[in-house]
Amino acid sequence: MIDFAALVVPFVIPLCLPFPLVWVYLFGAMLAQWAENKLRGAVDATWVWWLGACFGVSVALGLRAGTMFAGIVAGGASFAALLLAGRVWEKVACLNIPRHDPGPTIMRIQGVERPLGTAHAKTALMTPEGLRLRVVGCHEPRNSAPLQYDYLFPDGSVVFGAGASMGYSPNGRYFVSPMPTTGTWRLLIYDRHTQWVYRCNKVETFVAIHQVTQTHVEGWGSRVEKDGRMLSASIEDLIAHSVNEPMVDIEDLKIPESYADRARQQRQVELPPAPAGAPALMLAAYLPSSLMTLDDPLEPLFSPSLELIVDGQPSGLLVDGRHPMLRWGDDGRSLTCVAKRKGSIEQPAPWMWNAQRGWCAGAEVLSQC
Repeated sequence: MIDFAALVVPFVIPLCLPFPLVWVYLFGAMLAQWAENKLRGAVDATWVWWLGACFGVSVALGLRAGTMFAGIVAGGASFAALLLAGRVWEKVACLNIPRHDPGPTIMRIQGVERPLGTAHAKTALMTPEGLRLRVVGCHEPRNSAPLQYDYLFPDGSVVFGAGASMGYSPNGRYFVSPMPTTGTWRLLIYDRHTQWVYRCNKVETFVAIHQVTQTHVEGWGSRVEKDGRMLSASIEDLIAHSVNEPMVDIEDLKIPESYADRARQQRQVELPPAPAGAPALMLAAYLPSSLMTLDDPLEPLFSPSLELIVDGQPSGLLVDGRHPMLRWGDDGRSLTCVAKRKGSIEQPAPWMWNAQRGWCAGAEVLSQC
């Protein structure tokens, strides 16, 4: 009932106003759109008030015509003119008015029955160029849900959250894979030439890929189709209705920009309060010179190691960015931590720094250096 009233009231009010105030109502609605856009970044609630004002002005102009026919013509023409004026106002005021996006066109085509099992065969995954496609991450959104995979391409590109089913366009430019989730699956398209990632969530769900042609993606949806029918959508159309982001370089990897931002946030660690007189302490992000050669290339990004720097002097020691375990002595002249030497494969161990002797490790820490 409340929603119905919120929809009707903006159209009723201008019908009750004198003719001059109807114009005031219209301009007030336009200013309200501008204010809402400034405050919220988009026009939502005030749009229906503006539409009601357009309706009210049109009715008022129609009633002032001499005959019924003239009134209908005048009212209809003025309403159309006000809608066009609203589009001009939208551009002038830089309004963000969300509109329904029907998504890309999905066709049903004759095909083959969906095969059983997953696309991950016993043989290694390969790119169209005959090079290895590495699986560097595997996630389960919930118990018994289809797995999500992170794939590392030979050029260092990493795509996240893809499915077991995948396909490439004939020229190898596009990599396409469904993105399993606990809700509606999305479709991932990676343009390997321009190095942009596209995620489309406005399509009837692709849950498996049959093939990617030069122009279309063909596969199976979540519903079982009769006679082996499949879904087909234009790559260009899918991309046009996708959220996109570029790949950015981090050492010898290329990852989506949003994941790079997340990795930077992981390296922002809050330091423990330092007592008066303590030296300056910094934690500097550390990444190996090559990530691709590691067994887990993503671990240094999302489980970072940070180098301790005391009084401007690098220690050569790395602490866990998630749990640095740093503790100052009461006088500020000593610092203990759990760390390991940079470039080593040893397990983290206790270390201590003091103003007289610098760094010492292991058993020496127990004797306070």
